[in-house]
Amino acid sequence: MAKKKHFDYFVELEKLAQLVELAANELLEIVMEYDFEELHEQSKKIHQYEKDADQIVKDITLELNHSFITPID
Repeated sequence: MAKKKHFDYFVELEKLAQLVELAANELLEIVMEYDFEELHEQSKKIHQYEKDADQIVKDITLELNHSFITPID
């Protein structure tokens, strides 16, 4: 019988929090040191952080859906 892989929810949530922090810091830099020339690149970074975070949320949701069996009343 194959051993089921271990999915660490806390590690994934930490990654998610780190991405949120990176995006927030990038937004802060946009607001505090506004530079129209760099705005497009900065917004691309934030968008990439968002896409990465969305993938982590998707992975967590899929794992939760496969891991837990709902009780029958």
